[in-house]
Amino acid sequence: MAGRLAVGLLVLLLVAGCRGAPGPDAAIRDPGRVPPEIEGLLKPPFVPGDSLLTGSVPGRPGLWDPVEGQPVPAFSLSAPDGASLSSEALSGRALAINFWASWCGPCRHEIPLLVDRQAELPEDLLILAVNVRESESKIVEFATEVGMELPIVLDPDGSVGDLFGVRGLPTTIFVDPQGNLTATWRGVLDQAKLNQLTDASLGR
Repeated sequence: MAGRLAVGLLVLLLVAGCRGAPGPDAAIRDPGRVPPEIEGLLKPPFVPGDSLLTGSVPGRPGLWDPVEGQPVPAFSLSAPDGASLSSEALSGRALAINFWASWCGPCRHEIPLLVDRQAELPEDLLILAVNVRESESKIVEFATEVGMELPIVLDPDGSVGDLFGVRGLPTTIFVDPQGNLTATWRGVLDQAKLNQLTDASLGR
C-alpha cells in the first residue's frame, strides 16, 4: 500500500511539473532514470509551455533578477570535449540559451525545432544547448542519435541553471547582441513562438 501511494504521489508531482507548476525537490532525484510508471508522461503530444521538474528547489533565492532589457549574468560552461565557453566570448551575438536533458520528453520534442532555427540563422543567432546534470557519455550518445547540430555545453551540478532561475526543463533564455535579456520561456517551444522570440532578440 505504501509503495502504491509513493508512486501515486510521484506521478502527481510530475503532472504538475509538465504544466509548468513548481514542485518539491524530491520530484525527480535521479533524472537519468525514468520510472516505468511515469514514462507515458514523457511522450508527445506536448502543449507549448509544457515542462518537467528538474529537481531544483523552487523559489530558491537566485543571484539574478530576470528583468527584460537588463544584462544577463556572466557564466562559464564547458563542452563535452573539455573546451570552455564563457559569456564574454559570446558578446555581440544574439543568444537562445536552452536548458535541456535527454530524459525530458518536451526537450526531445523541441530539439529538432532548435536545430532548424539555428540552421536558418547561422550568422546572426547562436542557440546554446545547456545540458543539466547528465553524464558526458549519455549526452554524446543522445546528440549523435538525434543529429543535435547545436553547440552543447554542460551544467553538471545545475549551478548555471540555478543562476538563471531554471525550475523546469526545457527553459530557454533569449538574449540580444548587447547581452540584455529579451525573454525567458519556461517550457517547450513551438515553431511560431521560437521564431517570435528569436526575432525579438535580433531586434526584428
